[in-house]
Amino acid sequence: MQFERKHQPETKMQKINKIILFILAAISTLLTQCQGCSEETDEYILKAVPSDAGVIIETSKLPYLIHYVNNDNKTFAEIKNYKIFSEFFKTLKQCDTALAKYNGLHVALENKKTAVSFHKFGKDKTRTLLTINVNQQESSAILNEIHKILKGKYKLSQRKYEKTIIFSVKEQVKDKQTSDLFYYAYAKNLFVISNCEMLIETAVRQIQSRIKITDNQILSQLLNKKGKNVDANVIINYKNLYELIKNETAPLVAGKVSKIAKLTDWTVFDFTANKNDIVLTGFTKNKDVADRYLNIFENQNPVDNNFTDFLPANTIYFASIGISNVNEFKSNFHNYLRDKDKYSAYSTATNDIRKAYGVDQDDVYDLFSKRITEFTTDYFLAGHGKDNYLIVETLNEENSDRLLDKVVTKYKKQNNLKDKDIATKIISPTKKTYLIKKFPIKNFFSVFYGDFFATVDYQYYLKYKNNIIFGQNISSLSEYIKTIDNAKNLSENNLFKQYADHASSTSNVYYYFDVSYSQSIITTYLNKTNADDVSKQKLKNLRSFCLQYSRFKDMYLSKSVIKYSDEVDADHRAIWLAAIDSTLQTKPFVTTNHINNEKEIALQSTTNKFYLLDKNGNILIKKQIPEPIVGNIYQIDYYANNKLQYLFATENHLYLIDRNANIMDGYPVRLPARVSSSISVFDYDNSGNYRIFVPCADNKLYLYTKEGTKLPDWTPIETAQNIITPVQYLKVEDKDYIVFADNLKTYILNRRGETRINTTGNFPKAKNTAYYLENSPQGRTRFVTTNSSGQVEYIYMDGSRETKTFKNYTANHYFLLKDINNDGINEYIFADKNKLEAFKYNGDQIFSRQFDSQITEDIMLFNFSQKDIRLGITCGDNQKIYLINNQGNICKGFPLNGTTKFSIAPFNKKYSILTGGNDNFIYNYQMP
Repeated sequence: MQFERKHQPETKMQKINKIILFILAAISTLLTQCQGCSEETDEYILKAVPSDAGVIIETSKLPYLIHYVNNDNKTFAEIKNYKIFSEFFKTLKQCDTALAKYNGLHVALENKKTAVSFHKFGKDKTRTLLTINVNQQESSAILNEIHKILKGKYKLSQRKYEKTIIFSVKEQVKDKQTSDLFYYAYAKNLFVISNCEMLIETAVRQIQSRIKITDNQILSQLLNKKGKNVDANVIINYKNLYELIKNETAPLVAGKVSKIAKLTDWTVFDFTANKNDIVLTGFTKNKDVADRYLNIFENQNPVDNNFTDFLPANTIYFASIGISNVNEFKSNFHNYLRDKDKYSAYSTATNDIRKAYGVDQDDVYDLFSKRITEFTTDYFLAGHGKDNYLIVETLNEENSDRLLDKVVTKYKKQNNLKDKDIATKIISPTKKTYLIKKFPIKNFFSVFYGDFFATVDYQYYLKYKNNIIFGQNISSLSEYIKTIDNAKNLSENNLFKQYADHASSTSNVYYYFDVSYSQSIITTYLNKTNADDVSKQKLKNLRSFCLQYSRFKDMYLSKSVIKYSDEVDADHRAIWLAAIDSTLQTKPFVTTNHINNEKEIALQSTTNKFYLLDKNGNILIKKQIPEPIVGNIYQIDYYANNKLQYLFATENHLYLIDRNANIMDGYPVRLPARVSSSISVFDYDNSGNYRIFVPCADNKLYLYTKEGTKLPDWTPIETAQNIITPVQYLKVEDKDYIVFADNLKTYILNRRGETRINTTGNFPKAKNTAYYLENSPQGRTRFVTTNSSGQVEYIYMDGSRETKTFKNYTANHYFLLKDINNDGINEYIFADKNKLEAFKYNGDQIFSRQFDSQITEDIMLFNFSQKDIRLGITCGDNQKIYLINNQGNICKGFPLNGTTKFSIAPFNKKYSILTGGNDNFIYNYQMP
């Protein structure tokens, strides 16, 4: 049975949008015929714009901009689903459809000056005015055509207002009062359209009068500075912008949001489109009145933004001011406070501080007035909370220390405290000592530098180089030192570096948000509807947002950037990061601490240092080894007393070291020749009788005991060529199989080194693939591996062989045989170049996944449950690691930054992903 889809009645907005399309179609038809142009000045288009506009977009490329916003920019694509923007984007979508349908419309509007302005209307509504610059001939033709199109479909009426005809389009509803949908008018070469009658009336009045928005001297000066060959100019009036957004914000933060209105007066930005980001560059200027916050920075030179070297890489927000002239700042700040009737409160607060701690305001400004930055850090995806800090770059390091010591000493005496009560020593990861001291003055920086800084109670501080860092508690300052001492600063954050290419290197006022990780902060500023929408939609790919003001003559060079990125960066996903002296030589091996049974990490760096890290990333052992480790790091119980040691091979030696980094007696063992492949360690019967197989470049396989001696009853196995695979121990029923290969021959032995299976014929063995056991469809047990062409080789228990081709691969391919979808039948999985592919036994492809760069490590297998088996892939050249499910899809939260094979293990009851990067760090990511 089929059901008819009921026709949904058009909403009022949809009807309005349809009328817009009618009007634009008329413009399309007639402007291309008239070929006329207005001779008005460049800024004449703004004559119609009412002075209460909060945002004005001026352009000669309206069709291009509409298409760009709808289709070509990832940032706009991210925000278009939010309720607050939904109607706006729906309108743009319909306009874009019309532009695609009517080529003449696209041509007609391409070089026409247009302005789109946004205005506050009523208590909580925003209305839009579209203004198009057309001449008299064009206008007459347009009006005639519109009337023809609308006749019979809508009720069209007109009235005279200020010597201009205003047309209104009404919906014809039988037996009901008509509803106004749309208004438009033409006067003095300007065609205006809006769904607000009052806005049209205001526009007409302005057109007919000699008064226009550009009479504002500040705006006029800024317009003279705007770029001419840009895609659009964006004009901001801060007072009106506040009116537009205040009802979208939470009542509890109304005071904070209202600061927008008093920050400055006007900004004119230039906008040039790009694929991912929104970048606005221009100038800002305000009235010469003291109550504009930017006026505090009059006569200041912009200050370098190198303070980001001292912010942790997981910084999600900062607000920073740069001061070059202390006396000018102090004078302007005092005038600002007087104009806002806050000077009396300031004077009282500073006097109280002086009386209590002997700190005069001149001392503060003389020492703490260069660069002051308040910032917030957060490991959002790793589940850590936020920490707030304030960092000051001091003008005189010695005197600032003296001032702070005076405060601490006074506080200690007043409260009869001891040194241990007001100072705490901490040791950094690089073994440096820092002193965290109590700081008793509440709201210190909001008192001396204004409400630019939050009224956070910074109770402690420490000195780092020539900076003073204030924190809310000892643990937050300890976390700061742990991160920054590991050289993980914001300047080195990959995403921030990409964003910084767009930003200015100097500034006086600088705001920054990492939007994706700041949702909890952002939602506190929004009303409930918008906050719920943000929480539901997730701002996952909107990243860096900045706003900068840098003094330039009598204006401020201004920049605003919103950066899109789908990259999940390590600095926010990592539970912890551990710095080592160079990049990783091995993968991070998960080991066991035999004392408390907790997980630890063993690894080697490219400088051949052996490291042991605890579960929190603290370095327990760092020992220099003469050579690189080849293959795995094993743990064995040498004394059979439940205490574990670390066994590994380098190119020429066997090593066994204990938890204290001591080399065990009898080690290192000098090998007969350089190793040709990884060693293998087996304890056949779990008796502590370890056997260490060592393949060497003299074409022999040696067998050692845990004491580092050769097994007496084992005769080294001679091979025709170098052994290229690690030795494997496989068991079928009650029989043991020792399996390995050289370039051409597979060797299958028993424990004593005797040949157990003679294979029929040889094949060139793929060097990166292991041997697997499986039952054939006929029930015969066989060994499975691949040759250098990527063909699957089967070796049966009687020594016979078969070959099967799924696809041709290079000699460097990787191969895995595993039942990954829990159907009882193995899947054949290949990785080669930049592709991961899986096949059924019959040759049917299950999936094919292509990566951005070449796969550089063999396929890793992770069993989370019988039904949840995933594959690990490393693309080292692209510094990305992936976890792939059994359908070939990239798992949630991946890719992550990483260049090595990785380990996944439960740490603190949650799965952690351990890998290394090109930045000399070990990353511990929390599993999503």
